[in-house]
Amino acid sequence: MLGKADFKLTEALAAFAEFGVEPSFIVPTETGMNKSIMDAHQGIRRFLKSHGIHNFESQGLGAQENGVKYQLNVINGAAVLTQELSLYRPKTKTGDPRVWTNIRGFAKPGNLLAFFVSGARDLYLVNCSDIATFGSRHEVGSPLNLALLGANRGSETSAKLLAMLKEVSAKGWIEATKEGDTAVGHTLETALGMKANSSKLPDFLGVIELKSGRVGSLSPQGTRRSSSKKSLFSKVPNWKLSPLNAGEILRRFGSRDSNGRLNLSVTVSSNPNRQGLFVLLDETSGHVVGKAKTSSAEEVIVVWELEDLQQDLGNKHKETFWVEAESRVVGTKEQFRYIRVHHTQKPLIANLGHLISEGVITMDFTLSEKLSGGVRDHGYLFRIDPKNLGLLFPSLQTYDL
Repeated sequence: MLGKADFKLTEALAAFAEFGVEPSFIVPTETGMNKSIMDAHQGIRRFLKSHGIHNFESQGLGAQENGVKYQLNVINGAAVLTQELSLYRPKTKTGDPRVWTNIRGFAKPGNLLAFFVSGARDLYLVNCSDIATFGSRHEVGSPLNLALLGANRGSETSAKLLAMLKEVSAKGWIEATKEGDTAVGHTLETALGMKANSSKLPDFLGVIELKSGRVGSLSPQGTRRSSSKKSLFSKVPNWKLSPLNAGEILRRFGSRDSNGRLNLSVTVSSNPNRQGLFVLLDETSGHVVGKAKTSSAEEVIVVWELEDLQQDLGNKHKETFWVEAESRVVGTKEQFRYIRVHHTQKPLIANLGHLISEGVITMDFTLSEKLSGGVRDHGYLFRIDPKNLGLLFPSLQTYDL
């Protein structure tokens, strides 16, 4: 339903990310407007639970018997209206969670409404489709501006790492310690005196994740290397929920390389690629699903649980330095000059599923066939374009080294 909203989801995410705020969205239907009742989809349920406000999973059935009521602050122009929010599971059907609050006169069917938390777990609701109200977030002292304001401070460890990176940058061009895509990161880690890290803990002192990538620079031939997407994390699908395994995916969608072996190294986004593969969020199940589109139908081939992806993102990127390096080739050797770092903290994990469905975050299959005929699985990489980091990470700070 979020995809049918009359306000672009990515624009709303970017607006909240400016303030480091994590929203959860809902789009009322005409029926929902008339009854003031809306489905509490997976995103809403996760949002309320993660903020310690309400847990639908432990709630009994019946609005009268087990319904819970909260105070909701509705921002409408220059006013903040306090009204009742009822959360319950009806006795009918399977007890699918419901949200009840009066939004008549405040919203229309198809509007994009956003819940967010400010202060000591104070719950707010704003209509993103109301241009005047939502635009007031930049008006100093407006109700929305005051509710959204927040700050993120860097850690002491980040100051230490930044100083070390400036020392590396001062050395100028550094010869690569290995070849291939991972050379830029391995070379930097070597220069910093760090060992390669294959654990799920952050790289630097177990606190800061270090990510490195090449940026546009002129080669000796005068060509410019384009900047690459940044890898957020790699996550194996939930094979118990997935209709196909890695071997079946490779055999069905892979192609033969020059050695005659099957290979599937493709990027998958919210729109089908040339193999018909795409990935999106299923709001009903709370799963991120990889699908294949044929001329007659769509089928699910792999499944991730969104909560697992969110957990990995939160654990890996509590604080991250995204280091950029210029690249050149001298003779047969690549060299790097580390020039810039983007510093991010506290990812907006609730945005992850939405950004996947919007095609902002993509996933790479990296499967190949072994000489023995088995499957070599290099990982399932979730990646984002550097220009979109602000949609996932608040208070993005950039330092020139």
